[in-house]
Amino acid sequence: MSKKQIKKIIFMGVGCALLLIVGTIYSLLYNDGRWVKNMDMSEYVFSYKDIPMLVIGALIALYAIYIVIICFKNVFSKNSREKRYSRTISPYWGFCGMFGFLGFGGFWTYYKFGEIFPFAFFIFFGFFSFFFEGKLSHILEDELFQENKRKAQLEAYKIGFKLLFVVIWLMAIGMFSRNVEWCAIFMLISVSLIYWPLFDVKNICIDTCENFLLVDIEMIIVDGMSLQLILKDFWDIYSNSKFDVQEIDYLKCAKSVRETRDKRKYEIDKEYWMQRLPLIPNAPKLPECKIWDESNICSRLQRKIEKEEWAALEKMAKDSGVTVSIVLLYAYLLTLARWSEEPQFTVNVTLSSRPYTVRDIEKVVGDFTTNILFDFSASDMKGTIAEQLKFIRNKLYEYCDHSSYEGVEIIRDMIKTGKISQEKPLPIVFTSMLFRNLPNLPEMDVVYSQSQTSQVSLDNQTYKLEDGGLIVWDFIKKIYPETMVEEMFSYYCMVIEQLSKNNGELKCSPAFEKKIKLYNSTEKEIDFFNLGKRLDNIFYKFADKIAITDFEGGITYRELERNIKSTMHDLKKNGIKPGKYVVIKTDKSKESIITILAVVLAGATYVPVEKHWPVERVQYILDNAGADMIIDPYEVCSSNEVNDSWKNIDVESSTYVIYTSGSTGKPKGVEIAYKSMVNTVLDINDRIGLNSSDTILGLSSLCFDLSVYDLFATFFTGAQLKLVKELRDTEDIKKLVDSSSDIVWNSVPAAMELFIDSLDEDYKNDEMKAVLLSGDWINVNLPDKIKKHFPKAAIFSLGGATEASIWSIYYPIKKVDASWTSIPYGYPLTNQSIYILDSEQRICPPEVIGEIYIGGIGVAKGYINDEEKTSNSFVKSKYGRLYRTGDFGKYSREGYVVFCGRRDSQVKIGGYRIELEEIEAQIKEVPNIKDCIAVVNYKNQIVVFYKGEELDIAEIKRAIRKKLPTYMYPHRYYRVDDFPLNTNEKIDRKMLKSMADSGIQNKMHNEKQDDLRNPSLNKVIEIWSEVLNCDVEPENDFFELGGDSIKAQRIVRKIADNFKVKISFLTVIHSKNVAEFSKEVEKISLSFKNSKKDEATSVGSKQDNQNVFPLTGVQLAYLNGRNDNYELGKYNAHYYFEAETEYTANQIEYAIRKEVSRHDALRTIFYKNGRQKILNNVPDYSVIVTKCQNDEEKEIELQKQRKILSHKVYDHEKWPLFTFQMIESPNSRILMVSLDLMVCDGDSMQILFTEIADTLEGKSDAEKIEYSYAEYIQNISNQKNSESYEEDKAYWLNKIDSLSSYPQIPMKMKLADCRDYNIVRKSAIIDSVLWGNFKETARRHKVSPSALLCTLYGRTMAKWGNQSEVLLNLTVFQRQQKNTGKIIGDFTKLLPLNLVFAKEDIWKSAEMVQEQIMKDLDHLSFDGTEIMRELAKRRGVFGKALLPVVFTCVLFDCPENYFERLGSIKYAVSQTPQVFLDNQITEMGGRLHISWDVVDELFEACIIDEIFLEFVEDIKRISENNKANSTNDFVTKVWGNILTKEIITKSVVPDLLKSIDLKQIKILDYAQELCPPDVKGQVYVSESEIMNDRNKTYYKILEHPLYGRMADTGIIGVLTHDGYMEFVVPNCETSVETPDKKEDTHEEEIEKPIVKEIMKIWKEVFEIEDISIQDDFYTLGGDSIILMRLVDEMCKTLGCDVTVDDILQSENISDLANRV
Repeated sequence: MSKKQIKKIIFMGVGCALLLIVGTIYSLLYNDGRWVKNMDMSEYVFSYKDIPMLVIGALIALYAIYIVIICFKNVFSKNSREKRYSRTISPYWGFCGMFGFLGFGGFWTYYKFGEIFPFAFFIFFGFFSFFFEGKLSHILEDELFQENKRKAQLEAYKIGFKLLFVVIWLMAIGMFSRNVEWCAIFMLISVSLIYWPLFDVKNICIDTCENFLLVDIEMIIVDGMSLQLILKDFWDIYSNSKFDVQEIDYLKCAKSVRETRDKRKYEIDKEYWMQRLPLIPNAPKLPECKIWDESNICSRLQRKIEKEEWAALEKMAKDSGVTVSIVLLYAYLLTLARWSEEPQFTVNVTLSSRPYTVRDIEKVVGDFTTNILFDFSASDMKGTIAEQLKFIRNKLYEYCDHSSYEGVEIIRDMIKTGKISQEKPLPIVFTSMLFRNLPNLPEMDVVYSQSQTSQVSLDNQTYKLEDGGLIVWDFIKKIYPETMVEEMFSYYCMVIEQLSKNNGELKCSPAFEKKIKLYNSTEKEIDFFNLGKRLDNIFYKFADKIAITDFEGGITYRELERNIKSTMHDLKKNGIKPGKYVVIKTDKSKESIITILAVVLAGATYVPVEKHWPVERVQYILDNAGADMIIDPYEVCSSNEVNDSWKNIDVESSTYVIYTSGSTGKPKGVEIAYKSMVNTVLDINDRIGLNSSDTILGLSSLCFDLSVYDLFATFFTGAQLKLVKELRDTEDIKKLVDSSSDIVWNSVPAAMELFIDSLDEDYKNDEMKAVLLSGDWINVNLPDKIKKHFPKAAIFSLGGATEASIWSIYYPIKKVDASWTSIPYGYPLTNQSIYILDSEQRICPPEVIGEIYIGGIGVAKGYINDEEKTSNSFVKSKYGRLYRTGDFGKYSREGYVVFCGRRDSQVKIGGYRIELEEIEAQIKEVPNIKDCIAVVNYKNQIVVFYKGEELDIAEIKRAIRKKLPTYMYPHRYYRVDDFPLNTNEKIDRKMLKSMADSGIQNKMHNEKQDDLRNPSLNKVIEIWSEVLNCDVEPENDFFELGGDSIKAQRIVRKIADNFKVKISFLTVIHSKNVAEFSKEVEKISLSFKNSKKDEATSVGSKQDNQNVFPLTGVQLAYLNGRNDNYELGKYNAHYYFEAETEYTANQIEYAIRKEVSRHDALRTIFYKNGRQKILNNVPDYSVIVTKCQNDEEKEIELQKQRKILSHKVYDHEKWPLFTFQMIESPNSRILMVSLDLMVCDGDSMQILFTEIADTLEGKSDAEKIEYSYAEYIQNISNQKNSESYEEDKAYWLNKIDSLSSYPQIPMKMKLADCRDYNIVRKSAIIDSVLWGNFKETARRHKVSPSALLCTLYGRTMAKWGNQSEVLLNLTVFQRQQKNTGKIIGDFTKLLPLNLVFAKEDIWKSAEMVQEQIMKDLDHLSFDGTEIMRELAKRRGVFGKALLPVVFTCVLFDCPENYFERLGSIKYAVSQTPQVFLDNQITEMGGRLHISWDVVDELFEACIIDEIFLEFVEDIKRISENNKANSTNDFVTKVWGNILTKEIITKSVVPDLLKSIDLKQIKILDYAQELCPPDVKGQVYVSESEIMNDRNKTYYKILEHPLYGRMADTGIIGVLTHDGYMEFVVPNCETSVETPDKKEDTHEEEIEKPIVKEIMKIWKEVFEIEDISIQDDFYTLGGDSIILMRLVDEMCKTLGCDVTVDDILQSENISDLANRV
């Protein structure tokens, strides 16, 4: 190949790479930096923006074709050199060219539509491309450049080729991450990692005496120990000492690591971490000032620990029984805990995975790093320091014992489940490298060192030196607040120093605590003047000045004084004295203020209530405050002249009690002392310069504590108070503002915003002196709006709590910084203090969010007459008595406090703690949005209410996408005209939250709204919430909330109980949402009320609650199914398990006796006449104990008892029908439990064993049972007289002839021949991650998990039975009546489920199955046992197993395995008569448990194992990739190993097959797929094989996608599991003779009265007229239901006792008559 050709190829390669880069950038820019989703080819519209991409695609296609042509040309070239080049190079270039073409096609599809199929292709090629590139480089170097060609040519080629591969890999990774930044990072990594060497060493010579050595190394090839080895070897060589060169194979060592991994240990460790996964917290929540959105460069902090201190640290560790690494980890955790906003967190601890069994492994350079996740909780740190260290040690060692499943794998699982983010998973690391001393370099000084790890923001590294130790912190400086990490490091070193002193305590005071102390230095002397004298002076000085104005006019200070004294005189006459509490019915009027002042000046405490408050609330306040009277100001104010003086007020006495809302629903009264109130009022007066010429607007209700300032600030200074009647009347307020001077505005921010919005754009007023805003969030835009209209106003943000005397903190708003998301909270007021404390009540470091506590004079006395609430909210600490506000805040580095919201405004979603205010701030920046508020609804979703223009939601999302991480995106947006306000004129966030919960989208008004949902919807939501165990909104649909068929049944039952109507199950799943379902319920309810009521739906009364009552249909089937004349009739319905337990026999006995006493079903026996009886008195139950001397003896006894109990057949007429036995040995106790399922269904077993476990664990007794099992039976019996029963019967009778047969899976013998058999169990568990994925996938496709599982089961059965239709026996637990949730009994019903499978995909099939189940469930009052009886009669069979394949699915997730609460399960098995395969699925502990109980003798072990495995694997495939029923490896293997060369047949085989190679024969099933082994199917041969057959025109030709044109031979064939083929030629004709009508020759016997009566009864019961005296029960098609009816009717009619055995053992009717 010529140089020119090589250059051309290089040029084309580089050009292709550049085109791909341009295309990638274009794609990202076009889509706002993200890859587009939502592929729908039918909606594709060509856009001019697609042209560049299509051009790039065309160029790449041309390049690919060009390369392919060159390769083929060279292959056929005569030139030997080109031939040799082709042999070595062409395959690689061809592969590369085709990849460029195909890869771009996939890339463009993904760019345009979001289709994911190219992803796997890119990743696969990305990993293997490096191998190809390296190989190709060596070949070129060897083959083409041996003749001293210029090195530049080779390098140019290499660079071009590498660029191509880098770009392709970048595309693959970029698609995976869908993130521009990650693309850039991976590109840098790609470019760097494909070059050797992955390290760099340079020497910079400054002068002859000074050199700088620079070493850079990629950590992917070395770990910490390797670095130390390299340094040591380097120094040995450098210092000319002897250096022993040893060649150690790193690959061999790495391979050894893989080979020595114990797979069983790996699986055990994986299970261990899967169980812990939900408990692992996130990384420490450290303050961050930037999102990780750019390249991050690390900084380093380090400190050397001197030799003496290190020795002391080692001694301390030794004394505590731990290592120095544990001590340093402990100090690191304490440091992180001090700066973390969450007390629980997880750090990444690195370990070495070097296999020390390999010789000289410690000398190998390579990366042997692994990691574990260590979770820390401050609450665990109890006891002495030594005890805490041992706790850390034990926990770490336990995790190390399970480190086969590495931390990176756990992190991957956490990302999958959404617990942590992919961007920064657990970025805090602890690394200990104390395994050897760090090499000492005597003649060299390390002047700078640095390490960096991707996705790590803080890495603690510890090293051991010859003369001490070294602590290093590498951290990403820019993401943390300035100096924060330095302060943390200083504190860390302080903790280590304290620990080294080993004095048993830690007393570390961080430097920031001194700053906080200075911040709270607000002490000042206050003159708590004599109020009486102060007012006398004011009233005298301003006697003729207007003091108060309201809507009726004003009064002067002289008039005010006279009225106060007059009112005070009247109050004293009525018994008001100092220390008394007086409730005042207030409004905004002069009379109310006069009354308040009169009460205060009389030395009493005023308790304001609103006139319009409900009587009950007012009465509660009156009682709670212990008030002596309640007064109406309009009834006590008098104009009589009274010369009464007021006495001095005790500064410690209470001035007022204001009631605020309480979390319990009852208001709580905050009691404030006189000195506290005076301190706040005088401080604010000083700060705003309040004087007698000022006007205070009385905007707040007198029941709100802002009014306290308005009131007393006015009369302390002689100012004027103008009362505003209605805060929303902005016109009235504007008149007051325009007519006043030196105005002081004091309100919540919403009131000011409402007023500002009402003003004209050009309105200005210079008389506004001060604006005091408090009580709620202040919009950052509000101060500028105020300044625009009131340029001279001083604006103050005030904060605090009613419990701290109005206000405790202030911030003068002079200029709003553009970076602010909220107005600073500020600085403490005079004689008050603000503390931000963590969960341990320690001061939080700056920028760390904690809870706000208020201290100082302003703190209230407490909540009146409520010690419990007072002690909870008012705490004693080392900082004095503090009030715990429930608000969150942080100290800023600017020196003030920042408010971060209330407890309920900081939420945790997807593992992240989110500040809603941050979301609000970003949304407020969206054009045309004036204001917004974010709340969280009951589903833990963020809901935003915004004011402004109606916007497209997509527009808002685009605006915030670049400013917020994905986990902070709101879920819903609602536009409103105004935000609702509460009685204190604050924004009513509770109302907004309620509206978010109920999904109200209509406009809201400022008036407080009642719940707008109608009563029916409320009740429906209540029912759904109860059944689905989650919070429900009207717009939620059934599957979104985790619905399944069982939950649908429960909803229908509860709807029937509450609305007295019957709702279809299909209505539940077909309704779009809860609201639509509610409308459907209302519609049906309305029509039901207008029609004749169905009496059978009413709940049965207790009048028929007797001890003897009928059996259920299933109980009858169980009772009579134990019959040797029936197929598979050997055993009772029975459950057995063994558990290794810690409980004694006496403890278990006690628990069982309680259950027997509590539950009627456990005292029940059953008679052969079809009745059951509850025994009132039974003996105390005893647990039989067998004691064994050793484990060997125990095992023998266990096998013996298992053989007896695991298939025990109980006598149903004798109590008890259960057995608890125990085997005890010196080392263990084995509990064996046997249950007859006549008394207890699967649902009931959970109740039984949960209650037994509760008793054993000492928990309180279960709730009393108000409803008996007998009542339940009576109620369902009553249904048989209802119209609905007849409707359901007609439904099934019409359907019954269309039912198919049970799955004909391969069996070794006929069911009738299987007389002596055993049941074996096959089990599997789907872990919580896969099961969670499965449920989520099902919900996305709008099917329930149980319906999807049933579909998979049915498809598996259909495949292995070669049936397009199968009939399954679906077990349904129907607790139809209310109050049955805690009752033990048999509530089982059977549902014959006929499933049809065509070639639809799994999701279409699942939808059909789900709909079929729901439809059939609507008609289940005609029980499954009755359906089977009718089916047997129509098919002329009796005693046959009609539904022997069962599907039982119980997906109510138990928090744990309720069986294992008794102990560890060692063995379990169940059996049911006339069932050979029982699939039982339960959800426990977040995992899916699958059990198949199988008749062992019926099946080849390999076949039934493969069927079970296929079902389990299908579940996993759905979890992993949404697909099921991929090719079965076992089927493929058997078909690939056909052993026989001759045909084994059961009839004559046509000559056609004799001449064909058996490997050319295909046996296909109904879906035209290869039949599994032992499954019969249709024999097909290739069309070419029949061309010479004279009958070829009679063959049906099939176009098969895999095998081409195939001819159907009409022969049935089967490939056996051992590789042989068998064939059966079906008969051409089949005739069935119809028997003649029976003629009875026993005329004399027929005339007997007893025979006539019996035959009459039999005709009525069997519903057959043609019955002969020689007929027997079996030939007529009798079943258990008919049997019970015969017994009842014959006993009733004949007046004698006829038993079940009489009928079953009689040869015919004649014989039965003789017996009777």
